[in-house]
Amino acid sequence: MTEREVSKGAEVQAVLRQRAQLLAAVVAIPGAAAVEQSLLGFQVDSELYSIETSFVCRALRDVEITPLPIADACVLGLFSLQGELLLAFDLASLLRGRSAQRAARRSLLVLGREQAELAVAVDDFEGTLQLSAAELLEPPQGRGENVFVRGVTADARLVLDAAALLADPRLYIDESNSSPMGTRGQ
Repeated sequence: MTEREVSKGAEVQAVLRQRAQLLAAVVAIPGAAAVEQSLLGFQVDSELYSIETSFVCRALRDVEITPLPIADACVLGLFSLQGELLLAFDLASLLRGRSAQRAARRSLLVLGREQAELAVAVDDFEGTLQLSAAELLEPPQGRGENVFVRGVTADARLVLDAAALLADPRLYIDESNSSPMGTRGQ
């Protein structure tokens, strides 16, 4: 091999290495951060909230709820959804960490991952909205509801973390425990 051929081979290798580095580099896709989530808007005590629609199984109005005696303050009672009994919770009490003055809420958001797991009472539904990750601001500090709040929108709508809400063991009955609000699976 001549010196010129060796030099040419080194150039080719350098070009191939450069191309490999370019191909292996992580490229930011324009608009990727702007992926929008579909949220269901609703009101509780004149405050605006929203939750990911992927966790909403049903939105029900005028539901008859059977109260449970000696249940925690956040438990409104039981209701039937297609023959299945589900617990209904007072969302205002859950969010504020204390017993709120109960309004006569008869609208329910039925939540679940793959099937209906529980319901939360709301005052009114507002329909769906689209929100990008860039539009979600840090949640307010110092309120009991922060455990379940992912963030807040520019119009002061609190965006709830449905996964955190559904993962809260206080919201499930442990059938091996005689108390109405035992922890699940523990």
